[in-house]
Amino acid sequence: MKKVNWQKTVGYLIPIVIFYFLFRSIGENFSLISDYDFDFKIFHLILSVIFVFFNSVLAAVILKYFFKHFGFYLSFLDMLRVYSLSQLAKYIPGGVWLYLLRFRFLNKRVSKESFIAVSALENIVYVLSGLILAFFVSLRIFTTIPQRAAALAMCLVILIFLFRVKWFYFFVDKAMKFFKSSGELNYQRIGRGPLFITLFGSTLNWILVGIGFFFFVSSFLQVNYGMLPWFVAVFAASVTAGYIFIIAPGGLGVREGIMVLLLQSVFGLEVATVIAVATRLWAVVSESFIAGLITLFSKNNLK
Repeated sequence: MKKVNWQKTVGYLIPIVIFYFLFRSIGENFSLISDYDFDFKIFHLILSVIFVFFNSVLAAVILKYFFKHFGFYLSFLDMLRVYSLSQLAKYIPGGVWLYLLRFRFLNKRVSKESFIAVSALENIVYVLSGLILAFFVSLRIFTTIPQRAAALAMCLVILIFLFRVKWFYFFVDKAMKFFKSSGELNYQRIGRGPLFITLFGSTLNWILVGIGFFFFVSSFLQVNYGMLPWFVAVFAASVTAGYIFIIAPGGLGVREGIMVLLLQSVFGLEVATVIAVATRLWAVVSESFIAGLITLFSKNNLK
């Protein structure tokens, strides 16, 4: 009898359940949504995709920078292609397909140890920079004592990583032990300076894609430009929450649920649900378009 893969089953079940309730909410409130004052702006939609492209460019620069400090010099175009194509694999349940695809491209160019270390550090700075921006959301919407306690805990996590660099490598060691069946943990460690530079770059990356999110929403809704920083933080908070919940592929469902919770105070539940679902579609289409464009205009083989 074939064993049931519970992690994979739950990974599919959670987003299905969440999206069921999201689409049911849209269906039940369709008349209210259809009466909403939507205002479509194609230029803002184009701008949103451009900012997603800049996000991919900076992410490739960060990866290249990491590998350089581990002693491997890879071309920017190679890293851009590897990053953009591998992003599409994050929607496969399991949480590792993105990195397996990257390693398939890079296994002849970098060592296994350096790849694991870079992947772990990339995840740490990605989540940490997302928490930094999410903290700004908490300052605005957290009013009760338990909520403020959660915000304080988030702040403490950020400060611990900023002042205790060894915590970065605590998680790198865990990843190394998980993927290496035997042998010593022999890999090069980079210092505080390069880690902070990548943390700054990752924070800037969140800002870029957050601006893209703002322009996407403003392409069909009237949105005040003064809310742009809040939109950046909302996007970072919801995506980081989905990213941490690794069972759901690409944070499917989890990200949308958090986004609805954060947006409903401004737009109402019905429109917030539309924004969350439409944002997922926008992200998938934008990432696929960018990956296809980069593949089309790059050589077939990595240099």
